[in-house]
Amino acid sequence: MNPDLLAASPEFATQAAAFARVAGIETIAQEAVYGFLLILCRMAGALLLLPGFGEMWVAARARIALAFMLSLVVLPVMLPELPPAPATASAMALQVGGEVLAGLFFGFCVRAVFSAASVAGSIFAMQAGLSNAFTAGIVSPDSSSALGSLLGIGVLAFLFASGAGGELLHAVVDSYGVIPPPGPAGWHLPAGDYARIAGSAVTEGFQLGFWISFPFLLAGTAMNIGLGLMNLFMPRMQIIFISPPITILGGFLIMGLTMPLMLDRITEGLAAFLANLTAS
Repeated sequence: MNPDLLAASPEFATQAAAFARVAGIETIAQEAVYGFLLILCRMAGALLLLPGFGEMWVAARARIALAFMLSLVVLPVMLPELPPAPATASAMALQVGGEVLAGLFFGFCVRAVFSAASVAGSIFAMQAGLSNAFTAGIVSPDSSSALGSLLGIGVLAFLFASGAGGELLHAVVDSYGVIPPPGPAGWHLPAGDYARIAGSAVTEGFQLGFWISFPFLLAGTAMNIGLGLMNLFMPRMQIIFISPPITILGGFLIMGLTMPLMLDRITEGLAAFLANLTAS
């Protein structure tokens, strides 16, 4: 711009400076709105599958409102690291879709570890002879054993009563250290690393559920051996009528004695997995 023109016309100089300020504000506003959209996509995708927040009985409006407020909190911190709005619609769709997949991936990993409660409940129901007692999905979309649903609700209540629910949201924010935001060229997916993380989450959930239910397996095996010996030495005794009350009452007794340890162990396992995931 010609300096002589600015010196000769002060009004023009004032208008030019105001236009520059408005243009800068509009650019910043566009970047903030697009960055908010990217963050909201990741937060909404994670809350769709996180334990406690992504259950079927949680209202969708409540999840959307929580994702909106969480995105507003994260926006000032993550805005410098987010890419500007791309020029083409295909690049924008790639970045937005990548953030949705990142949130779903993180929520799936946490949900896979949390499934240890369902695994332990299913093993306990099988050992107690209550594996046919199904109920509608409460902590999972599919129908599961009543004892598995009971244990899952107990773990959820213990998580949020102990304050671990806030740690889940904190881990979602820390997920940017594991899955970085998309770059200017698009969203890069290291499928090998993410497949390894997902596999470790599923393995951790199954192993945790198996070790939690290990007392049930030992007690059930010992009880079956005892009933088999009783049937061998007293063949006239109707074991089929005696065994169900013994197994059910014994199973509930063991469950009552080990329930605090089970809840504490699942919470510790989930917290350790989140710490290792966000630190990697």
